[in-house]
Amino acid sequence: MEVRLIMGLRRGQFPNESDEQVFARLRQLASLAMGNGFAETQTGMAPVTDPADAKRTLDTFFELTLMKAEGDKTAMLDLVRFALGVAKTAESRH
Repeated sequence: MEVRLIMGLRRGQFPNESDEQVFARLRQLASLAMGNGFAETQTGMAPVTDPADAKRTLDTFFELTLMKAEGDKTAMLDLVRFALGVAKTAESRH
């Protein structure tokens, strides 16, 4: 079993920073999870489109995917609780 977290930031929050700088900020936010054994598995960028016009991009959402595997069911529940706590600090894509 594994838990995956997708954390993200919007480009609009840091308009003057390079992609690399935004991802560095995201990794800093993810440092607590990474310190608890989560590993970075993927990065990506997703458009935030206008609900009234899907062809119009309003912003870009930078994503960092983290994963941690756990075989013990009790430890898995603790891991899920931890992940839910981390999720409260993340931003919604929408």
